[in-house]
Amino acid sequence: MRRAVAIAVVLVLGTSAGSAHGAIPLEGSWKAETSAGLPVSFGVAGSRVVNTRFKFDWSFCGTYENHSPSASLEVDASGHWVFEDPRGQTLEATFVAPDRAEGRVISVERMLPSCPRTEATFTAIPVPPNPESMAAARDGIEALPHDIALRQPGAKNTLIGTVRGSLGETFRFFLFVNRDAAARLRNVPGYSAHGPDNSLPGPGLTGGPLANTDVMFSTVPRRTDTKAQRRERRQILAAVRDTICLRQTGAPCPS
Repeated sequence: MRRAVAIAVVLVLGTSAGSAHGAIPLEGSWKAETSAGLPVSFGVAGSRVVNTRFKFDWSFCGTYENHSPSASLEVDASGHWVFEDPRGQTLEATFVAPDRAEGRVISVERMLPSCPRTEATFTAIPVPPNPESMAAARDGIEALPHDIALRQPGAKNTLIGTVRGSLGETFRFFLFVNRDAAARLRNVPGYSAHGPDNSLPGPGLTGGPLANTDVMFSTVPRRTDTKAQRRERRQILAAVRDTICLRQTGAPCPS
């Protein structure tokens, strides 16, 4: 009888311990629509939630959006995670299965202007990697906190970014969205690619494929650039690359 009771206790404790641990989510991009009919998206990379984006309806105050491409949120043992907007809004969810997260978006009450508290629920699921779009690539880069001027040179699905670093360095990058790199760009001095399928950068360029479908080259540092300028240059280019990869796969670009 005592043995039976002991086994029962172990089974109960084992079940309770198991239920305390959340599901391990699939890595990649996740999307949902809230009960208010507004979009939610985020990525899962390295057991963390990244690149959060959501809209919230603040009743008669209107609809607003938060996008935090640099977000990196811990998922606790129960599968729960929380993102807090500096304005007070909260995006939170719990992974209840590897391919399912249940959550809510909460906007806090604000007196000036008078905006009431609202709450909307959602169920998010992973989505397969999708090719990047030009509009999404441009939006992601323009949202970065850096001085980057973008232009399209006329070549299909191509963006050229001119970067001015905070330490005085300047450089360019060439992004090819859903296509191979061009061998040449008309009226763009300093650009050329060579090798099989234009996969190797020329002497004045460095770079290569990003995530699933894109390619990016950048100009090499100048000899006069300081170590600090070169370091900042690497950081800015990494931010550009990662926002592209995050939008495609939910994870930063492989290092």
